[in-house]
Amino acid sequence: MKLKDMNSKAREAFAKSQIDIGVAIFKSIMLLVTTVPIALFIQGGFASEKSTDPISVVKVIQSFSTESQILIGLLFCFALFAGHNLRSTGIKILNEIEDET
Repeated sequence: MKLKDMNSKAREAFAKSQIDIGVAIFKSIMLLVTTVPIALFIQGGFASEKSTDPISVVKVIQSFSTESQILIGLLFCFALFAGHNLRSTGIKILNEIEDET
């Protein structure tokens, strides 16, 4: 079924669900960016006294293989693009509905 064939209530629900999914993606990225460093710092606080090497997010990322770094970067970029695209499409559909009325 095409978007044009739907009635205005169905299009509005579709647009709101797209906006909600886009916002959820952005929230999950923000949660990931804030909790990973906090978890590393807490882990460093409970580490044994013998390890004098400070815990750093940069060092952890550098310890990954190059392929893993590229994959994580691509997934991060894809998530940002998907969240932005879903949210902007939903807002565009809502604006079209408002213009019709």
